[in-house]
Amino acid sequence: MPALVLVSAERAEFLADEFGRYRRDYEVHTATSTSEAETLAGEITGAGGQVAMFVSESTLPDAPVMEAFGRWRSVVPTARRLVWRRMSHASSTTLPCCAPASRPASSTPTC
Repeated sequence: MPALVLVSAERAEFLADEFGRYRRDYEVHTATSTSEAETLAGEITGAGGQVAMFVSESTLPDAPVMEAFGRWRSVVPTARRLVWRRMSHASSTTLPCCAPASRPASSTPTC
Protein backbone atom coordinates (compact mmCIF):
# COMPACT_ATOMS: atom_id res chain seq x y z
CA MET A 1 0.00 0.00 0.00
CA PRO A 2 1.50 3.40 -0.94
CA ALA A 3 2.19 5.93 1.81
CA LEU A 4 1.37 9.55 2.55
CA VAL A 5 3.93 11.37 4.70
CA LEU A 6 2.44 14.33 6.57
CA VAL A 7 4.99 16.79 7.95
CA SER A 8 4.34 19.44 10.60
CA ALA A 9 6.23 20.41 13.74
CA GLU A 10 3.10 21.24 15.71
CA ARG A 11 0.08 20.01 13.73
CA ALA A 12 1.03 16.54 12.51
CA GLU A 13 -1.84 14.89 14.38
CA PHE A 14 -4.29 17.42 12.93
CA LEU A 15 -3.04 16.61 9.43
CA ALA A 16 -3.30 12.89 10.17
CA ASP A 17 -6.90 13.41 11.23
CA GLU A 18 -7.67 15.46 8.11
CA PHE A 19 -6.09 12.86 5.83
CA GLY A 20 -7.61 9.96 7.77
CA ARG A 21 -10.20 9.38 5.07
CA TYR A 22 -7.40 8.09 2.81
CA ARG A 23 -6.36 5.29 5.19
CA ARG A 24 -8.25 2.73 3.15
CA ASP A 25 -5.92 3.30 0.19
CA TYR A 26 -2.75 4.66 1.81
CA GLU A 27 -0.60 4.18 4.86
CA VAL A 28 -0.65 7.56 6.62
CA HIS A 29 2.56 8.51 8.42
CA THR A 30 3.48 11.68 10.32
CA ALA A 31 6.80 13.42 10.87
CA THR A 32 7.66 16.60 12.75
CA SER A 33 10.66 17.76 10.69
CA THR A 34 12.35 17.59 7.30
CA SER A 35 14.95 15.17 8.62
CA GLU A 36 12.38 12.90 10.24
CA ALA A 37 10.34 12.76 7.02
CA GLU A 38 13.48 12.07 5.00
CA THR A 39 14.41 9.18 7.31
CA LEU A 40 10.85 7.84 7.29
CA ALA A 41 10.69 7.92 3.49
CA GLY A 42 13.99 6.06 3.31
CA GLU A 43 12.65 3.41 5.68
CA ILE A 44 9.45 3.02 3.66
CA THR A 45 11.27 2.66 0.34
CA GLY A 46 13.99 0.51 1.90
CA ALA A 47 11.31 -1.95 3.00
CA GLY A 48 9.97 -2.09 -0.57
CA GLY A 49 7.18 0.43 -0.04
CA GLN A 50 6.26 3.49 -2.04
CA VAL A 51 5.73 7.08 -0.92
CA ALA A 52 2.94 8.58 -3.02
CA MET A 53 2.92 12.07 -1.49
CA PHE A 54 4.51 14.36 1.05
CA VAL A 55 2.18 16.92 2.61
CA SER A 56 4.10 19.59 4.47
CA GLU A 57 3.20 22.60 6.54
CA SER A 58 4.65 25.75 4.98
CA THR A 59 7.04 26.32 7.89
CA LEU A 60 9.30 23.53 9.11
CA PRO A 61 11.70 23.63 12.07
CA ASP A 62 14.84 22.47 10.30
CA ALA A 63 14.66 23.67 6.68
CA PRO A 64 12.72 25.96 4.36
CA VAL A 65 9.92 23.97 2.71
CA MET A 66 11.40 24.12 -0.79
CA GLU A 67 14.72 22.81 0.54
CA ALA A 68 12.77 20.02 2.25
CA PHE A 69 11.10 19.19 -1.08
CA GLY A 70 14.53 18.85 -2.70
CA ARG A 71 15.77 16.56 0.06
CA TRP A 72 12.66 14.39 -0.14
CA ARG A 73 12.97 14.28 -3.93
CA SER A 74 16.44 12.79 -3.55
CA VAL A 75 14.91 9.92 -1.55
CA VAL A 76 11.65 9.51 -3.55
CA PRO A 77 11.83 11.29 -6.92
CA THR A 78 8.34 10.18 -7.98
CA ALA A 79 6.40 11.35 -4.90
CA ARG A 80 4.06 14.31 -5.18
CA ARG A 81 4.64 17.19 -2.79
CA LEU A 82 2.02 19.52 -1.39
CA VAL A 83 2.37 22.53 0.92
CA TRP A 84 -0.37 22.96 3.50
CA ARG A 85 -0.64 26.51 4.78
CA ARG A 86 -2.97 27.74 7.46
CA MET A 87 -4.49 31.10 6.61
CA SER A 88 -3.23 33.83 8.91
CA HIS A 89 -6.27 36.13 8.74
CA ALA A 90 -9.52 35.69 10.69
CA SER A 91 -10.69 32.78 8.54
CA SER A 92 -9.80 29.29 9.68
CA THR A 93 -9.82 28.09 6.08
CA THR A 94 -6.76 26.28 4.80
CA LEU A 95 -5.19 26.86 1.41
CA PRO A 96 -3.41 23.97 -0.28
CA CYS A 97 -0.51 24.97 -2.47
CA CYS A 98 0.81 22.40 -4.91
CA ALA A 99 4.44 22.13 -5.88
CA PRO A 100 4.59 19.82 -8.92
CA ALA A 101 7.14 17.02 -8.79
CA SER A 102 8.90 18.49 -11.85
CA ARG A 103 9.54 21.87 -10.18
CA PRO A 104 13.20 22.48 -9.20
CA ALA A 105 13.75 22.56 -5.42
CA SER A 106 15.16 26.09 -5.69
CA SER A 107 12.08 27.59 -7.33
CA THR A 108 9.41 29.49 -5.44
CA PRO A 109 5.89 28.05 -5.41
CA THR A 110 3.12 30.14 -6.88
CA CYS A 111 0.05 30.05 -4.68
